[in-house]
Amino acid sequence: MTTMPDLKPQPTPKTVVDEHLDALNRGDWNRLMAQYPEEVEIFLPAGIVIRGRQQVGDAFAGM
Repeated sequence: MTTMPDLKPQPTPKTVVDEHLDALNRGDWNRLMAQYPEEVEIFLPAGIVIRGRQQVGDAFAGM
């Protein structure tokens, strides 16, 4: 299990997208995970659903 960074709310939807993409492009796992609330759900092809901040963090950590 990975230790999660504190949630970092953003003031606007554009800021959320900009922060997320910049963190993703830089491979900055802490900044990326700071964008996800505890109740996050990510729906992937083939009916796969990743639920919860910890599962999302574990999925991104494996990339």
